[in-house]
Amino acid sequence: MTTTPVSVLTIASIPVDDLTPHPDNARRGDVDKIAASLDTFGQYKPIVVDKTTKHILAGNHTWAAAKQLGWTKIKVAWVNADQQLEILLADNRTSDLGSYDDKELAALLSKVADNDTLSGTGYEQADLDALLRNLEAADHPPVVADDEWTGMPNFEQDDLNSAYHTTIHFASDDDADKFFEHIGQPKSKSTWWPENDGHVGSTLHDEFVAVEAD
Repeated sequence: MTTTPVSVLTIASIPVDDLTPHPDNARRGDVDKIAASLDTFGQYKPIVVDKTTKHILAGNHTWAAAKQLGWTKIKVAWVNADQQLEILLADNRTSDLGSYDDKELAALLSKVADNDTLSGTGYEQADLDALLRNLEAADHPPVVADDEWTGMPNFEQDDLNSAYHTTIHFASDDDADKFFEHIGQPKSKSTWWPENDGHVGSTLHDEFVAVEAD
């Protein structure tokens, strides 16, 4: 199929209520975040609108944010578009397919955060903190629990009285079964760990108390 590229007719500032969000737009944007951006920086790029139908092809949520802020006018780029649905899809999808270099993003966010100007960017300090934690974790190999025990001395305890009591509550019998299977010991009201001459402790109850999972 031969397609005709859209041609930008003109950029103009027109009444917000003259436009209509595209009825087939499947994208769900964060209008509050966009409104915060508009309120902080103003509208730095026009939304794209088909001149014939006045349907918004790109910028549906920018238009909604402008209405939320009480704006009466908005900048638009008028286009003649024979393939509105395809343009609608392309605008959303090409944005989705983008990615970030996390280290460069962290550096950029840190610069802006140092200037205390994150407001309106869509990011918060918590986002930067989480990104920095992820980058730090990525720079360190994951901890393998079994490896942590390599070279550790064998457990020895002459006094077979319990040194420390730990009570474990399970949400269900199934959860208890999985636990005992994991530690390789039979399910019982109490257990000694590590196993020591068949001695059994006395603090792991068989009365399971239901608790809400996180």
